[in-house]
Amino acid sequence: MRSSPALCGGVFYSLVLGGALHAQTVKVQDGGTREIHRDTTTINPGIIAGNDRPMVTTREFWYCPQLGLNLLSTLNGPQSGRQVFTVTELSTSEPDTKFFLPPAGYKVVDRRNEFPSQY
Repeated sequence: MRSSPALCGGVFYSLVLGGALHAQTVKVQDGGTREIHRDTTTINPGIIAGNDRPMVTTREFWYCPQLGLNLLSTLNGPQSGRQVFTVTELSTSEPDTKFFLPPAGYKVVDRRNEFPSQY
C-alpha cells in the first residue's frame, strides 16, 4: 500500500492506494526490443464519494528504446474507460527534403535590430 496526497477544498487528504508496477523487456520479430511497463492502481472503497467497490486503473506502455517513443499506450479504468494509442505507420528512412524547404516566394526578414533592447 502507498499513500498519495490529494488536494480537496484546500485540505490535503491521504488516499490509500494499492498498486503494482511491472516491467519487462521482450524481443520482437523486427529484431528490436520493447520495454513493456504496466502500472495498476487500486483506489479502495469509500475513498472517492460513491465508490462502494475497489476502482482499478491499469496503464500499459510499449516503449521502443531504438526509436525513443511509445509504440502502444493503453489506459483502462472506471473514470476514463479504455483508451488506446497505437503507432500504426512508421518509417525510419530519411524524409524527403522537399518537406523542409520554405514555400515558393518565402522571404526571410531579420528584424532583430529594428527595436532597441529592453534590458
